[in-house]
Amino acid sequence: MAAGDILKDEREKLQDPQTGREYTRLTKTSRNKHLYLYVNTFDTRGRIIFVSERDGHLNYYRMDLETGQAMQLTQETESASLS
Repeated sequence: MAAGDILKDEREKLQDPQTGREYTRLTKTSRNKHLYLYVNTFDTRGRIIFVSERDGHLNYYRMDLETGQAMQLTQETESASLS
């Protein structure tokens, strides 16, 4: 993938088995991380910035929470891993 590429909507509505509350999982991969706890990753246009490991590389993405589409913002070439 390359910077500027758009990921299709991966959102999925799920229900917590213990509480019965509905929530939305934003991506299908579990290889995501939010930015540092005290950094606001949401903007005034309803978008969130997150880090995801896809194709073995960590990159930044910006997702429109209304449409579910995410744009890759960076293009790392070195292998990295979320641990």
